[in-house]
This record gives sequence, C-alpha cells and structure tokens, in this order.
Amino acid sequence: MASKKKSKKKPAKKSPKKKAAKKTAKKKSAKKTAKKSAKPAAKKPSRDLGPDVTAQRMFNLAVSPETVSGPGVAASLPQHVLKRGKKAFIVTDQGVRGAGIVAPIVDVLEKASVQTHVFDQVSPNPTDVNVAAGVAALNRFGVEGTVVVFIGGGSVMDCGKYIALAAPNGVDNLNLAFAPNLDANDRIDFSTLAPKAQASKPGLPTIAIPTTSGTASETNGGGLITDTLTNPKVHR
Repeated sequence: MASKKKSKKKPAKKSPKKKAAKKTAKKKSAKKTAKKSAKPAAKKPSRDLGPDVTAQRMFNLAVSPETVSGPGVAASLPQHVLKRGKKAFIVTDQGVRGAGIVAPIVDVLEKASVQTHVFDQVSPNPTDVNVAAGVAALNRFGVEGTVVVFIGGGSVMDCGKYIALAAPNGVDNLNLAFAPNLDANDRIDFSTLAPKAQASKPGLPTIAIPTTSGTASETNGGGLITDTLTNPKVHR
C-alpha cells in the first residue's frame, strides 16, 4: 500500500531550457521596447520642397490690418469707411445676404450718408468669372473714393480682395495673379512663379466683416481664386 507522502503530486519544476528561453524572450522584448521609445534622429530639412507642393497660383494685396472687435461693432462701420473713402462697395454672397446679415449694415451706412452698392455674385471657391462680374459692377459704381467691404467667409474675402486690386488697375481677369506652370503631377514649377502683369496702382482700401471663423482671410492680403480656363487655383 502506497504511503500518503508518495501519493501527493509535487509541482513540476521548470526545466533549465525553458527558464533560459523565457529570459531570452524578456531580453528581446526589452530591446524592442527600448527601440520603440528611442527618438529617431532629426532629419535635415530638404531645400527641394517644390515637387511636394500642391499646384496653386497666387495673388497678394499688401495690407496692414486694423482689428475692431466687440458686440455690435458693425454699427461703427461708417466711421471706418469715411476714414478711408466716401463710398462702400459691398462684396458678399447670396447665402449671407439671404440670411439677413447684409441689410442692417447697408442701413447703418446709408443713415450715415455713405453711398453703397451690394455685389453678391460670389460662389464658394470663387472663380475668374466672379472677379470679372465684380470688377464690372465696381467700375459702374465708381472706383474713386470707394472702400471695398467684404461681408462673408473666406471665399467672399478672397474674391473681394482681388476685385479691390484689379479694378483700379483696369484689369478684369487673373493676369495680376501668380500663374506658374504645372508639371505632369500638377505640382508647381517654381521657376515660372510670376504674374503675367504687374499692378501699377495700389488696390482700393478694404474692410472685412467675417461671418465665419477659421479662414483668417481678413488678416492678410492673400487670396485664392479658381482659373476656369486652366482649372488650377490662383493666388495673389
């Protein structure tokens, strides 16, 4: 008869081979973790950035912006217009105008004896067609003594800025915009980054009333216009 001591099962001891394998696995895991946590060496910046830039064209209207902010600040618009001119050519789109945002501003201007005209033919992602229509409307209204007021988002402000530059220079196209050639992958050939014509006169004074947040178009003189003849977007 077997004794009770012999009938008890003792826990199996791990073989030396398994212990060694486990230690090796832990070392490998630690090495992998160290490699992952190690910061990669900083790469030297490449100077050849041209091929990676999306194809676009540019225009730029030099401005030194003054920002006025606060509840009901649009009511002070007449004094800002009259500091810079006598009339207000308002650039907007049909959505903003239809929302009832433009009418109160026009009313404030007219009560201050500021002659106004509203141009609302700006499409999302404005085009050279919008520019031509805006320049024609501004020329009919009269360039002399006019301040261009943008009421809208980035598209309205971009289009308005180019109109303000083009009209006093007798241009109704995108010839004042940077128009580089593009390679087969629609990337800019920087050697051709130059406007077809130079502006001989400064652009008209501009005032922006942004109705959206995030575009920051009101803070600078840059813009983005689509050339419907060649399809790429142009900048100035």
